[in-house]
Amino acid sequence: MSNKKLLSCVLAAAMVSTVGIAAGCNKDSGEKLAAPEISVTGNVITWNAVENADGYNVYEGETSVSSQTECSYTITQTTPGTYRYTVVATSTDDKYSSSDKSNTVEYTVPAGDTSTKLAGKIYLVGDSTVCSFNDNYYLPRYGYGTQLFNYINCDANQISNLALSGRSSKSFVSESNYTTLKNSITAGDYLVIGFGHNDQKTDIYTNPNGDKDTEGSFQNSLYTNYVKMAKDKGATPILCTPIVRLNENNDYSGSSGHIVGQVAVGKPGGDYAKAIRDLGAATETTVVDLTALTKADYTALGSAKASDYHCWEKTTNGERDGLDKTHTNLYGAKMNAYHFANAILESENPLKANIRTDIIKPDHDTEYAAGINKNYVEPDYTAPDLSKLTEKEGGWYASAFGDIGDTNNFIITQNVDKSFKIGNETSTAKGKIDSKNDGIACVFKQLDPNQNFTITADVTLTNVVSTASKQAAFGIMLRDDMYINLVQKSINSNSATAGGYTGSSDNDTCVYNYQRLDGKIDVTRSKSGTGTIFTKGDTYTIEMVKSDRTITCKVTKGSQTYTSSYIDVSYTGVDTNHVYLCLFATRGIVATFANVNYVAGSISGGA
Repeated sequence: MSNKKLLSCVLAAAMVSTVGIAAGCNKDSGEKLAAPEISVTGNVITWNAVENADGYNVYEGETSVSSQTECSYTITQTTPGTYRYTVVATSTDDKYSSSDKSNTVEYTVPAGDTSTKLAGKIYLVGDSTVCSFNDNYYLPRYGYGTQLFNYINCDANQISNLALSGRSSKSFVSESNYTTLKNSITAGDYLVIGFGHNDQKTDIYTNPNGDKDTEGSFQNSLYTNYVKMAKDKGATPILCTPIVRLNENNDYSGSSGHIVGQVAVGKPGGDYAKAIRDLGAATETTVVDLTALTKADYTALGSAKASDYHCWEKTTNGERDGLDKTHTNLYGAKMNAYHFANAILESENPLKANIRTDIIKPDHDTEYAAGINKNYVEPDYTAPDLSKLTEKEGGWYASAFGDIGDTNNFIITQNVDKSFKIGNETSTAKGKIDSKNDGIACVFKQLDPNQNFTITADVTLTNVVSTASKQAAFGIMLRDDMYINLVQKSINSNSATAGGYTGSSDNDTCVYNYQRLDGKIDVTRSKSGTGTIFTKGDTYTIEMVKSDRTITCKVTKGSQTYTSSYIDVSYTGVDTNHVYLCLFATRGIVATFANVNYVAGSISGGA
């Protein structure tokens, strides 16, 4: 065969092959399917069902790892590294061709931990965003200090969380926990400092303006009491800016981001997070900017999804209710501790050697579910309809409720001089304040939970039938819920009282000021002192001041004054939308409340 004939045969064969290939591609030349939108949670990739698709190819990098009909894929990769996954929608119908690749998601298999075990201790000081709690909420509060152990190579007893709810950098110095810190911290230890939420409160204020040498400034308080103290002890301080408060409009340019206006006359506002950053730069102290980290996180998620980081006090008809925009739940606390750990890894702080190198971002589904209180029971409660009640002068309403036996056992009257006569006048003492139940007669106001106020009253005990029962009480009470003329045991929601209570085991004394917290009366941790048992004719001046989430109670009897403060306690676990301010008496006591002066203050932003 001539060369010319041979070349013709080769060309003909090539043309046949080319035509064959083109014909084969025609099967995928139909309408292109839409690309899936994929996401990854834990080790599971999920995506939307694509219209007209009957299959999906999953790719790890450029390698196909699965051809399937389901809209989810469980990653089985175990070799350390970061892997990228995409999904392509396919169809067996010749009218449709395969989609482009989806968006890419990453999945990291961490290497084993190569960190060094911590040699000393880590001490934490700060406020409610750092400290531990013991709540009975649906999604209870957790500060990020409770979760640092997940990310640090150490034993549990090497982390000492001394943070306290409701404290500022200024007020914490007067606490016994600060004394413990100064007496315990030593060379080689670390001090994590997390203040800023409460330094903007009027009564425990520090000025966000000024430097470390400016008396009364936030920087001066942080430097003198914490940074310098730690360095003088040979310890390493770490400053943390405050986490943001959840903002429904995703706006963290103001108070939600701790940039506040004037707090009060002579108390200017400013940027508290910036003050911390400036102090860190001036003193060569590591700063973990949790304000910036949480702002970025919350902004990317949007407020609805970011609310999953936060405490929810209750449920109503099975739906979560009572969002706390300041305090985090277990999932939120773990996320903030994770932010802290990653920031330290990126710093030059020596603690980075002790941050575990195998940490992974907290998984939403797992950690959110773990934070739900398994013992939570939804309250059976309906707020009173004030339109159906008779209003007394001054905006007060009357009720007797709880463990009272019968509403007829109590008297609630308003005198001509606008004073109130309240209590139990029967010969047998009725009603009670005990370890498990409230049973009182009262007049009350229904208030916004964020309403600040001051109330004072002069109180005279016009009758004291029995004090030996050890369950008698009177005073001004701020409580979570209200019931109208209801006889029912086990009403024991959170409350704070400025007044007297015969809850002591000593028949000759009574406690002045007390609280009920998580169903239990607290007369040990919170009492300001005991006094002689009250008798008929005793007179008192009683005061209660609410400033944000701090309730200050004061009782004056003669020359003796008893004062207690209840800090960062929630009074909206049952009635999410209201709190109730009461003048009350119970258990054989009749009290006259005269010169009652209620002064409404500002509407606060909560804690």
